[in-house]
Formats: sequence, structure tokens, C-alpha cells
Amino acid sequence: MLVLSLYPAEFITLIAFLGRISREQLNVPVTSQPLAITVLLAYQEKLSMGRIFAWQQRSTKRAYRFQLPVPVARAFHQEMQATLLTPLQQALLHQFDQALINYRSPQQQTNVLPKFINQTCDE
Repeated sequence: MLVLSLYPAEFITLIAFLGRISREQLNVPVTSQPLAITVLLAYQEKLSMGRIFAWQQRSTKRAYRFQLPVPVARAFHQEMQATLLTPLQQALLHQFDQALINYRSPQQQTNVLPKFINQTCDE
């Protein structure tokens, strides 16, 4: 999972960005959608109204931890780069930039997989 530190306004901006994509892709068959769009629309289906409402009730003076799957973050990053953005959307894109640059997968952190591959190849 990728972790962002978002203010409630940034979270609402993220939701609004998803809403715009959803409206634009309303009558587009899934086989004609870019993969990033399909990933984002699938993610949108998993968001509950309760979660969105909870974010709206949070203090606007501090940032909160927000986790999302890496493929979803990459899809957001890709689609936001191809879109004319508002200043708040640009701030959100910057968050994705930094989080993706600094992300290390669990395999990279432990190096378990490379060791296993090397051991099995040497035998």
C-alpha cells in the first residue's frame, strides 16, 4: 500500500477527480477504456459514502494518513499528468509524485525474493 498524508480538502479533490472520470467514461465500453481509467473506476466502486462523509467531518487544520493500492496511485498519477489541473489538484499530484518516488515494495525492503531466486538457481 502507498501512504499519503492528505488534508480533507485534498481527499475531496481526489474524490472529485474520480467523479469527473466516471462522468466522462459513462458510456465508454470497458474494452475501450485505458487500463488506468479501468483501475480508477474499480477503485471508485470500493469507496463508501461513510468514508467520504468521515473525511468531510475531519479537522481542516491537519493532514491525515490515507492508504491506497500502488496500482491505483500509479493510475491517479498517470491520469492527473494528462489533465489540466487546478492548484489543489496540482498539490495532490505532487503528493503522488513524492509517495511513488519514495515507495519501496516489501520485496525491496527485505530482499527475500532475490535471495530465494539466487539459492534455487545455484542448486
